[in-house]
Amino acid sequence: MTLRAVEVPADALLGERDGAWPAIEWVVDHALAALAAEAVGAMEGACALTLDYLKTRKQFGRAIGSFQVLQHRMVDVYVAAAESRSLALAATLHLSSAPAIRRRTAAAAKIFVGRAGRMVAEECVQMHGGIGIADEFVMGHYSSASSRSTRCSATPIITRVSFHCEHCLKLHCYISTKLLPSTCGNVIIDSTNA
Repeated sequence: MTLRAVEVPADALLGERDGAWPAIEWVVDHALAALAAEAVGAMEGACALTLDYLKTRKQFGRAIGSFQVLQHRMVDVYVAAAESRSLALAATLHLSSAPAIRRRTAAAAKIFVGRAGRMVAEECVQMHGGIGIADEFVMGHYSSASSRSTRCSATPIITRVSFHCEHCLKLHCYISTKLLPSTCGNVIIDSTNA
């Protein structure tokens, strides 16, 4: 929606003139922390379900979880989920911090948890095989929830990764991981430069 030549009388303003942006950032940061927490819960559910499947599914006379390749993939999934949990927790803990620290931590969580959620979902579905995408199987629901924040187009300011990459770089936060898009560079959350 574009408004042109709209005049609002002073008595019709809902807050201070030109003061809405800090409130919008506050809401977005809280939404990002909530999305990160939801994604972490879904990732952990997917990990538990996948680990159980790898222990019970038999192929060539033994559990498929005994195959080294699947063990390595499962470790990568667990590490991504654990890192995501840490970043989601950091975002939640910094919601009451100074706005610059809150924004940088929420943006970093959005980027990392979103990418990790997609990776975890894809890996877990792949390790389950065809049943992993069936609507009747809970894995498909975990997959949707863990990757929701990267694909929801209804809220572009919350879900657009490029926005949060730029935001992170402006706020001097750097996260170093293979899960981030190359445009984000190396990321390390550093609250000393707030």
